[in-house]
Amino acid sequence: ERVQEPVTEEGAREWLTIVRKAAADSIGPDYDAHENPDCPRCPAKTTCPLHPAGRQVTDG
Repeated sequence: ERVQEPVTEEGAREWLTIVRKAAADSIGPDYDAHENPDCPRCPAKTTCPLHPAGRQVTDG
């Protein structure tokens, strides 16, 4: 059994800030693609403009 301390008020505020930023960053018709260490295992490679097989999600 794993034991984890309850989230503190400060920790909850920090996590909420992260979640709100992620939500704000994903609003709108455009998204900026940035290469990073997770790119090789990303499940969205076929829709990413940085990946050779990437294409528009509206393409057939």
